[in-house]
Amino acid sequence: MPEFQYKACNRAGQVMQGHLTAANRQAAAHALRTQGLWVTQLEEQRAARRFWPWHGEGQQTAPLPVDSGMAGQRPVPRAAQVAAGHTGDATVWWQRLTQSRLSRRDTVLLCRQLQVMLAGGLPLHEAVRTLAQSGAGTARQRFLQQALTDLQAGRSLADSCRREPQAFPAAMCELISVGERSGGLQEILARLADYLAVSYAAGQKMQSALLYPVLLGVFSLLAIFLLSIFVLPAFADLLTSFHTALPWPTVVVLTVSRWLQAEWYVALAWLTVLGIGAAALLQVPAVRLVLDRWRLQVPLLGRLELYGHWLRLCDTLAVLLESGIRLDRALQMLPATTGNRYLQLCLRRAAQQVVAGQSWQRALQSACPAAIRDMAAAGEASGHLPEMLRHAADLCRVITTSQLRRLEALAQPVAILVMGSLIGFILLAVALPLLDAMTAIS
Repeated sequence: MPEFQYKACNRAGQVMQGHLTAANRQAAAHALRTQGLWVTQLEEQRAARRFWPWHGEGQQTAPLPVDSGMAGQRPVPRAAQVAAGHTGDATVWWQRLTQSRLSRRDTVLLCRQLQVMLAGGLPLHEAVRTLAQSGAGTARQRFLQQALTDLQAGRSLADSCRREPQAFPAAMCELISVGERSGGLQEILARLADYLAVSYAAGQKMQSALLYPVLLGVFSLLAIFLLSIFVLPAFADLLTSFHTALPWPTVVVLTVSRWLQAEWYVALAWLTVLGIGAAALLQVPAVRLVLDRWRLQVPLLGRLELYGHWLRLCDTLAVLLESGIRLDRALQMLPATTGNRYLQLCLRRAAQQVVAGQSWQRALQSACPAAIRDMAAAGEASGHLPEMLRHAADLCRVITTSQLRRLEALAQPVAILVMGSLIGFILLAVALPLLDAMTAIS
């Protein structure tokens, strides 16, 4: 029977290593799982090693504790350094800017696939190697190859995830690290997959609700621009040949049309400058903080965004607490799960108040709905905070769904009304002089 060398974690988080013989890799992994060990590495030894006396048939060496941080660490290859961005070459930075990144959909699929493969008895490095063989040239494959290199070098999967902060926030990396140390990585990945799937579905619904108004606005502005450049100049000579006072809508439309036709490059330059200026202004922390707070207070859209953020925050905080992470540490990791600067500031204040022994709900008074604060306070008082956070997340999900439906019902007619009014104004500006001329002739 083949012999395997393994590295595994027990329930206390201690890393063990040793040898055992089994019929195949799946049988070896199953034998370790029945002993309460979580397999992190499992490699078949060469046949020559089976002839040594202390590696007898059907025997298993006693597991030895090892240092999980640097055990078996090898120098990282040049390709891995390039993928991780550890070199300072301009070529490497250009490659990082141009290569694709992991999307939210890739993150959901990776968590679910790893969870299923670990549940089937495969060790972690074998599951990562299997997944890395598909999707050549994609960001997903690059991440998995880097993760496989890290695992073979003795590092953890959480270390690989920390190199992709846009796909794996700090809270997710901490959960994966807890799962690896405690031997419950399969359960952690299952919770993360469920949470990410719900969050991804909510984001897709919001994009679908806003897609039609955005497309309608873009095509309507394009139609107005084409009318001003190509159609209205053909009517300009006809409208001015009447030698009568033109209505004010016609004067406005003809003035704008002539200016765009003669100074279109100036308009393009101004739009470019305004776009760059707005992007630079958004990078200022104080401006971004004020803007993010204002976004949460906008009628209809602000309520939708506020409850959408707290849906993710409540789910994430519940998962962190259920995994055994302290409340102060969980609150410190929560800001990475939201992109709103104002919410991040409030969450940091809440973490500081927990460390100081005060109530953390008070710091969230201006950024958290009252119903969620009351549910969190009741859960903390009763000792069932994770369960109450789950209920709060369900409440946020119901409110977000109803707000999305209301927004979808209002956005389409409002967009049609606004764009139709603009196009109708142009048509009215052309038709009024013609009607005046026909009236004068008659």
